Amino acid sequence: MSKQELDVDFLADAMRAAALEVFGTMLGIEIEPSVPTPGVAVASEDHGVVSLLGLTGEWTGSGGLCCSAECACWIASQMLFSEYPEVNDEVRDAVGEITNMIVGNFKNSIGSVTGPIGMSTPTVICGHDMTTTNSGAHEWIVFPFTSQEHSFRMMVQLQPARQLASRAHDSIHHMLLNQ
Repeated sequence: MSKQELDVDFLADAMRAAALEVFGTMLGIEIEPSVPTPGVAVASEDHGVVSLLGLTGEWTGSGGLCCSAECACWIASQMLFSEYPEVNDEVRDAVGEITNMIVGNFKNSIGSVTGPIGMSTPTVICGHDMTTTNSGAHEWIVFPFTSQEHSFRMMVQLQPARQLASRAHDSIHHMLLNQ
């Protein structure tokens, strides 16, 4: 595997294992993974929840979870043993914590190839018709999961930190030349 690109199958195996472990252990729920897909942007459902974490180290990017408001309430209900008919602070906290655990397990699984990766705390956003994009040249890799009548997507975007720094330098240089 190249130091410049990570194999999608390698990432998919790591994400599947991380999500299956967290949902099985923390929520007592079996989930079914689907085939990962690339995506420049990941859109939430009509009213959705997106939880994102920054990733940094020799590889840098983002990881996250995207789901409907109904799925977010279901996740919180399973985790906190309480009913949540609508998204509130407890639901956002639960989704952020599940995202943190899954992405944390994922980054630990890929560390033998990427080296150590640090993580930010989750930022959880909810609203209507949201789309996540990234400013990097790499696309998101989207990992869909289903359980019962609910579905959610884990997503990750990683690139070598040197490659990102080089692109930033080139962009600044280009802007200065065109002033």
